[in-house]
Amino acid sequence: LRPAEVGALIISPTRELALQTANVFTKFLSVPPFSDIFAPQPLLLIGGFRSIAEDMSQFHQFGANIIVATPGRFEEFM
Repeated sequence: LRPAEVGALIISPTRELALQTANVFTKFLSVPPFSDIFAPQPLLLIGGFRSIAEDMSQFHQFGANIIVATPGRFEEFM
């Protein structure tokens, strides 16, 4: 996937669960064989963490192949 191509969207009902999921993805994707094949970029979208402007800036700057989000924050992001 290219940097701005989203390959997976995980919608989580709570911020805490979204944060845990994103942390597991980050750890999982940083070890072989995934780290050897490609370097997917996860993006965490939850309220109370960053502003929506910061989330948009991060997406435009670094892209995201995997988005982990709460429903409300993802709606704001879209």
